[in-house]
Amino acid sequence: MQKIDFINKKLIYIFKSENFLSLDLYQNLKLSFKNFDRNKLKKGNNGKFSLDSKSEYYNHLLNLNSDMKKFHDIIFSKTFFNFFYRNLYFKYLFSQKDDFFRILKRIRLGKLDLDEEKNLFDFLFFKISINISYSLIDDNGLILPHTDSLRKFLSLMLYFPDFDERDEDQKSHLEEKKYGTTFWNSSLKNFNNEHILYEKKEEFIKKSEVFYTTPFEKNTLYGFIRNNNSWHSVEPKKVSKNYIRKSININFMYLN
Repeated sequence: MQKIDFINKKLIYIFKSENFLSLDLYQNLKLSFKNFDRNKLKKGNNGKFSLDSKSEYYNHLLNLNSDMKKFHDIIFSKTFFNFFYRNLYFKYLFSQKDDFFRILKRIRLGKLDLDEEKNLFDFLFFKISINISYSLIDDNGLILPHTDSLRKFLSLMLYFPDFDERDEDQKSHLEEKKYGTTFWNSSLKNFNNEHILYEKKEEFIKKSEVFYTTPFEKNTLYGFIRNNNSWHSVEPKKVSKNYIRKSININFMYLN
């Protein structure tokens, strides 16, 4: 990690870091998706499946796949945690400005906690855990608008597109490029991380507007800081027959 480039600082902090991984590791991680047994993945709504770093199947795959293990070790390292926490801590506090009690609650410094075990000195720090989620969404699938858990400090997204500008199928390439994360400017405040119900989505759209969608591009890490305005979703796109949207989501979560 060299630097963070901020895309938006108004409603919420959105940023990116290009050339996130070595090209070899990135390409090998992309190939890893093909080896997942869908029957062992967590099934969500609207065509989504996921593989969480706390699951037994995930740990089983780490023993078989050296590239997944290498990526896992990078993400769970103190170097990775410190880079983001030190660069974004004060921006996190500022982004909670409409929730004064949350600022007071999070004013203590945080530290990485991989074991998630209690000890006598917990009151001195905020403990923060990291989790990885491999996400697969079937063609034209979606994630409904939501703001994320109140315990969320940071969300990071790494995309794995199938098409690029060199492909003959430019229609699929252009559609896939729009299959990133969509951010909404909405007058609604969400203090409980309630997802908009499918039947309520049209009503949400009428009261909100899209202000940014991350391009679904390779080897660029996108991220945002959670607050009560961080409405985001994955909007459905018809890319191609049997297409699967592949991404890795990395979450920093407060434990106390």
